[in-house]
Amino acid sequence: MEDNLDSLVLENNSQFTHHNDIIEKNNKNIFSVREDFGKVQRQHFEMGHINETLEQRIDQLKGQRDLSILLNKAGLQNDLKSQ
Repeated sequence: MEDNLDSLVLENNSQFTHHNDIIEKNNKNIFSVREDFGKVQRQHFEMGHINETLEQRIDQLKGQRDLSILLNKAGLQNDLKSQ
């Protein structure tokens, strides 16, 4: 009976160690995923900022084009030809 109990305790200890190792690996994976997620969030924010900047620049260029078309006769004629 004592031998059976000793073997049972050793088996439980072995399983406990194995499960702790699995938990440690999972925790490392979770930490890595969280770091990756943070990087992706930063990149997403930066891309959104770049997109807004580009949209503003496009609007500026459109406004400049429209103004130049209205201010000179040749620009208006070219616009009418293109349409």
